[in-house]
Parts: sequence; structure tokens; C-alpha cells
Amino acid sequence: MEMMSEQWIKEKYDELLPEQRQEYAFISLKIKQLRRLNILYGRDFVDELILEFHNALLEAVENKGYAAYLQHGYYNLLLQLPEKRDDYSLVMWFSEILHKTYYLTDKRFEKIVYCGLGVYRLEENVVDFYTAQYYADICRTESKERDFLISHVEFYGSSYQDIKLNAQEYRRRFDDALHNKHIHLYLQPKVNLKTKEVESAEALMRWIDPELGLLPINEYLPVLEESGQMNLVDCYIFEETCKVIEHWSKVYKKEISISVNVSKSTFVYPFFLNEFEDIHKKYDCKKECIELELIENIILNQSERVKEVVDEIKKYGYRVSLDDFGSGYSSYSVLCNTPFDAVKIDRSLFLDHTNPKEKILAKHIIQIAHELGMEVIAEGIEIKEYVDKLTQIGCDYIQGFYFYKPMPVEEFEETFIKNKVLK
Repeated sequence: MEMMSEQWIKEKYDELLPEQRQEYAFISLKIKQLRRLNILYGRDFVDELILEFHNALLEAVENKGYAAYLQHGYYNLLLQLPEKRDDYSLVMWFSEILHKTYYLTDKRFEKIVYCGLGVYRLEENVVDFYTAQYYADICRTESKERDFLISHVEFYGSSYQDIKLNAQEYRRRFDDALHNKHIHLYLQPKVNLKTKEVESAEALMRWIDPELGLLPINEYLPVLEESGQMNLVDCYIFEETCKVIEHWSKVYKKEISISVNVSKSTFVYPFFLNEFEDIHKKYDCKKECIELELIENIILNQSERVKEVVDEIKKYGYRVSLDDFGSGYSSYSVLCNTPFDAVKIDRSLFLDHTNPKEKILAKHIIQIAHELGMEVIAEGIEIKEYVDKLTQIGCDYIQGFYFYKPMPVEEFEETFIKNKVLK
């Protein structure tokens, strides 16, 4: 078998019928840390090493398929897979191939060559050559073991998922989704522990694609944050909240307080409150019914900025709360120096109801917040044991699946505004 160019292996790939390709895998292989070997031994030594490796790899994959040498230490392989194709069996199969490139004939090169492999099994999907090459390349280069001085094998779609490709797709689809109202306002009720009534809710976004359905929020939310598009989401959700509050007030004479999250990209933008004000002026809704939630992990180490923002929020007439308190390195100085109206205890403090330390921490947070004139909401509550404990230690509100999951605005209206069904 010859070692040929990228164009040559592309032609071999294209010659395979779709049913034939399913027996193959496309592999991106690269010798690791060649720069380090260059520094240690010099360029001439490395050139000789690559030639020795080249011949060993040629022998190792003989009769298994095709191989192309693209550039300095970088290969594309198109290999017919063995009968057993689970991850473990294939790792062992590739280990046998790498074994021949590790114990080289020239003793100068023995045991110093390590490789990174990204494997895309063509049975997963029928794709063109460059897509298969991309999948194998990104799988190899994004491996957690890429920087270690060991050989490693990653399988696309199994040990590695292409999050960045999904990120590009989310960014591409987002503007259309916003324009076509595929971004929906959902509300999660907050239950007053004294009355067991629903007097307020949290505004949440849900992206419901007409083709793909409900998209996983844990995937697209970090993407929108990183791209700065969360500012558009915040403004959109704020406007939808204003509309809902105005509608309920006019039609049902009912006032429900709704809290709206302020994302990191919005928080760092100095004029976000001006944008909110421009939106609010279009609607007849009381500002006391709107609460802006600032997430704890974006305001730590920004105490001066936080106080300025909170003071400005309150000057405009909105309520303001500290969200996710206890999720990280909570700073009590933020509570001490900033006039929040409410504190929301993070769900991470409610993971094991048998742990007495949880109750002690929650009790002291509630006590401190009350003494500072703040209400307390516990989020992520899913079992009765926590409801009982939080009621006992004086928590004001509970938000969580034990009572209600997030629901579309229409369902919230039907349940709590029209029919006034209260737990």
C-alpha cells in the first residue's frame, strides 16, 4: 500500500459505495509534540524519525485500507474495521497498530513517538469526504488527552461530541428563531409558604424549533452567552413579561409579580436599563410587578459595579434580587452593602435532605437575609421533606418541581389567573 496525498485518499473515499463505506472508519492521525522533539533532538533527527514512523505505519495498516501523508507528522487513514466494533475492541485494534509505530526498528526512535487519533466510523452516517475529515480532525484535536505524553484514541459521537459544531448551528438559527417567535416565555410559579398561594413567578426562556422541537437549554444557553446574543434574549423576555403583566391587569384586574433574569452579557452592558426602560414605556404595567434577578457568579468581585446597578434598578422602580446564592463562593459583603429585595438560595444546597448541615446553612442564610430586610426564595425544591424543613425555618417562597414545573404563559393564566387554582 502506498502513502499518497489528500487528493488521492479523497478519490479512494469517493470510489467507495455508501454501503461499502459503512465498513470503514476515517481516521485523523498526528504524531504528538513534534515541536518538543525538534527542540530536544534537532530537525534532522525528527525528519529521520518521521520517515521511520512512516514505514512502520505503512506496514501496520497494510491490507486494511488506505493512508495519506498530508503534512509534517499528519495522516489521514481510511481503514476497513474489524468485525468487533465496540469502543473497547477498536481501542485494542488501534493499539496494535500504534504498537508497531512505538517500537521502531531504529533504537534511537524507540519509545518516544506518541500519536493522537480521531476516529469517525462511517457507519454512523453517509457524509462527504471533507465532512468525515472534519469529524475525525475535531475529535482528535479536542480530546482531553491531546496534551498528555501518551497516545490516545477518541471516537466521534461516542467518547467525543462536537459541541462547537452545535454552537455554530445555534448561532446561525437564533436570529430567525427570535424573529419568528420560536423563543417562548415560560413561567415557573413561586409558592408562598405561609399561604400556599402563587403570587409570583420567574420568567424563563424556551426555544421550541418547529422541526426539532424543544431544544436543550444547557446546550444553547452558554452559546448565546458567549456570542453576546443573550442581551437580545433578555430584552425579548423582559418585553414579553411587560405584555403579560399589562394583559392580566387590564383583563382580569390581577397583579402577579414576575422576576426576569439578567444575564452576564446584559449585566456588563452599561446601558441595559435604558433599553429596559424604553421597552417598559410601551406598556401599562406596574414596575413593582417586575423583579430583576442578578446571578451570584457574575457579580462576585464586582462589588462597586453591583451596588451601582442595584441602586439604578431601584431608582427606576423595579425590585431586584440576588439569584443562585450559595452556588459558588458566596460573598456576604454583597448582601451587606447592596439593597437587594430578595435572595434566592441555590438548588445546590438542597441535594441531600438527610444531611443536617444543609438545614443549618439554609437556616442561617434565611435568618441573615430577614434581618437585612430581604425575602428568601428556595429554588429547585422537588421533595416534601424540603418543603417541611424550609417552612419550619421561615423561608418565604419555594420554587421547584414539587409544586410546579415551568409552564407556558397560557397554562399559567388558565391555572392561576382565570381559575385561581392555588396549592
